[in-house]
Amino acid sequence: KSSPTLVIKNQIITLNWCKEKLVKSKGKVAEQIKKNGGLTVCSVDLNLDGDIAVCSILNVEGTGRVTEKNRLFIKGNKRHQHLRKRLLGLDAVAKSKTNSPQTNSDANANIWRKLKNREKNEAERVSRRIVEFAHQNGAKVLVFEHLTNLKPKKGKYSRRSNQKRAYWLKSKIYQRAKDKALNDYGIYTVRVSPRGTSREFAYTGEPILRGCQTGNQLVFTLKGMGCLILTEDGLISHCDLNSARNIGLRYLSKHYEKPTLVTERFDKIVKQPTDNPMASILSKGSGNPCDFLTLLRSDISCNYVTVLKDALTEESPKNSNSFLFITI
Repeated sequence: KSSPTLVIKNQIITLNWCKEKLVKSKGKVAEQIKKNGGLTVCSVDLNLDGDIAVCSILNVEGTGRVTEKNRLFIKGNKRHQHLRKRLLGLDAVAKSKTNSPQTNSDANANIWRKLKNREKNEAERVSRRIVEFAHQNGAKVLVFEHLTNLKPKKGKYSRRSNQKRAYWLKSKIYQRAKDKALNDYGIYTVRVSPRGTSREFAYTGEPILRGCQTGNQLVFTLKGMGCLILTEDGLISHCDLNSARNIGLRYLSKHYEKPTLVTERFDKIVKQPTDNPMASILSKGSGNPCDFLTLLRSDISCNYVTVLKDALTEESPKNSNSFLFITI
């Protein structure tokens, strides 16, 4: 479908041309739901820190009952950002020695070639793992968040450029996963609004607190960030996995009136008392304990710790200026 092109690069000559591949359509999603009596989707939450991508396989039945069949955590984001920032730092040092604020296309060509190749390799690696995971679990649709208005924070050149390229990488992963999914397996790719996906509990839709572990304490705030979430019922879970579930449910709500996520396999919490001391909830401002929690741990491999339902009382902190401390 195109004329061959002769490419000479690094003393290597290659002959390139485009190849057309026809992919048979599997029909509209609504037709697939009617034919199969349900739908399986793979929802993906892309991150700037921690796991670079978290995938969740959600299967919905004709009644709107949704169950999670599998999950995937793709690591490597921390090292990739470290190596990228190191190259940007070397570029910044070289530019400072020239006393010229303008970018020279020939300057630091080796650094920029490494940076470009590293970004391309990471996008190909992550997108391939996402697509293969979706195909192995029989997913018909890939679901991403529609993030297009992200801007880097002010700061040093290397830090600002590192964050900017992290945003670009998310777009590259989406685009490459979309192409591979359709061309290789006929899987459709869609994007949904990210509004509230990290602020609502996937099972009930209630607001959640965000937090992380600091030493032997779990710290939660209403507008905080971190890798953990805390519900009003006292359930502690993984925030990225919860976001991935919400992304999938948001897409399924377009085809089902009220898709409801139910617990199965991964989320069987076995309440078992431990010898851990009682934990206290401390409110910022008063500093006095307003209630106590008995920590209960699960005896199976999962990302959950349950506490008593009456942990969050009316005296518990529920505004953005309050903190919740759980000592473990």
